[in-house]
Amino acid sequence: MTVAPGIDSVGVITRGRPTSVARAVRSFAENIRASGRVVPIVVCDDSRDGAEREENRRVLSSVATQFSLPDDYVDSGGKQRLIRSLAAEGLSPAIVGDALLSERTDAYGTNRNTLQLVTVGQLTLSIDDDMVCRLIPQPAALDTPAVAAVAEDDLYFFASSEEAQTKPTVAVDFLGLHERWLGHRLGDALGEFKPEEIEFSAASMPADGRTLLTKTGVIGDSGLASPHWLLFARGESFARLIASPSSYHAASTSRQMMRVVRRATIAAGGV
Repeated sequence: MTVAPGIDSVGVITRGRPTSVARAVRSFAENIRASGRVVPIVVCDDSRDGAEREENRRVLSSVATQFSLPDDYVDSGGKQRLIRSLAAEGLSPAIVGDALLSERTDAYGTNRNTLQLVTVGQLTLSIDDDMVCRLIPQPAALDTPAVAAVAEDDLYFFASSEEAQTKPTVAVDFLGLHERWLGHRLGDALGEFKPEEIEFSAASMPADGRTLLTKTGVIGDSGLASPHWLLFARGESFARLIASPSSYHAASTSRQMMRVVRRATIAAGGV
């Protein structure tokens, strides 16, 4: 039986959104402490404005102190120190700099690279600054897992943000949801289930393979620039999409949706 390690840190990726950072950091800190955990929170900050960076640093320190959690903050100055440190080990400063720094406003990858570097060797939960740890159960969730080539989305559509956010929440150890699968061998993760309880649709998957990445569903603004991809929805998701003219209009105009899976799914891209 695999003894998988627990999640070591929670990382927040941000740039120029102090209000969002404050909300995200507090919501995850509340869940961490409510679950009886002590897990560091790391903020990787690409903000260009000094006042925004100072506010993010202040909020992180305040929340960490309130909930008795370790914290770490990395901004452009911290990235420069990382570059110098790696250069001293023989790596090219130019190459490391390209990986960690960018003047582009949409260069999200450099900030995530930084998080991976400062948490190297750890299991890390990586979140964006507009995420909130508010757990809403899947309306038709099944307790048994699936093994598939690709996890199939189960989509629910809402006419407004207010409608999406009125869904009832549950008190759950969020990190524990990930640790249930993360790092475990496939054979061990599925061992507690009877073969007939598992839905198999993948041609083959090694029993000694491990789950390297996990993700949960999301609810809120999908962030999608175009609704055209909704036409590729399948099964019950497509039925909900075209249930009525009003449901189709809501789905194609509000961008508010719940994007989940019916059951925990082990696939080539994780759970």
